[in-house]
Amino acid sequence: MLAGSPEPTPANAAKILCACLQQRQYATKYFNIFYLRSGNIFLCPAPAQEDAVTLNLTAELKKGEHYYEMSEVWQQLTQAPRPLLANMESSALDKYQPIPDPEPKVTAHVRAMLQDAIDGTIHLDDFTADSWKEAAPGLKETHEQLKLFGRFVALTLVDRSEEGCLRRYRYRAEFEKNTMLQRFVFDEQNKLAACQTEDLR
Repeated sequence: MLAGSPEPTPANAAKILCACLQQRQYATKYFNIFYLRSGNIFLCPAPAQEDAVTLNLTAELKKGEHYYEMSEVWQQLTQAPRPLLANMESSALDKYQPIPDPEPKVTAHVRAMLQDAIDGTIHLDDFTADSWKEAAPGLKETHEQLKLFGRFVALTLVDRSEEGCLRRYRYRAEFEKNTMLQRFVFDEQNKLAACQTEDLR
C-alpha cells in the first residue's frame, strides 16, 4: 500500500490501518492517527465505521486536564470537559517541588536511615516500638529492592507539616535508576513513627 501511495497523509494512514483491522476475539477496538504538522489527532473509536473524530492538541490542552471515554467521545465533545479521575492524576513526584530545608539535621538523619536500609544495617533505636514491629518483617525485601535502584544520589525536602507531637516530612530520594517520593513521620523523641513510599519511577 505504501508503494502505491507513499505520501504521509492522514487519509493514506487511515487506509492502511483499516486494512490491518483484526476480527473475532482479538478484534481491533479503535485506531488513531497523530498528524504532527497540524497537531490534529484523528480518532476512530469504531474502526468499522467511517465517522472519525478529529481532536486538535492545542485546543485540547487549552481546556486543562480532562479525558474522554472512547465509546462516548462523540457526545462528550459537545459537553463540558470531564475532570480527571483519581487514577489519572499526574505523578505525585511532579506535584511536590523542592522547598527550603530549615532542619538540615533531620534531613541528614533521614539520609543516614536510607543508607542503612540500602546497606542492610537498620538500627532498632531509630524506630518507635510500633513502627519497628510493622517494618521488621519486610526489612530484607526493602534492602533487596533498594539495591536494585543503584547508587543513592540525592535527598531533597519537598513537604513538611506538623500534627500534634508528630512531624511529617516528604522527601524526593534520587537513585541512579529510580526516584522515590518517601514520607517520614517522626515523634517528639525523633523516632520514626511511620514511613511510606508514595510514588516511584
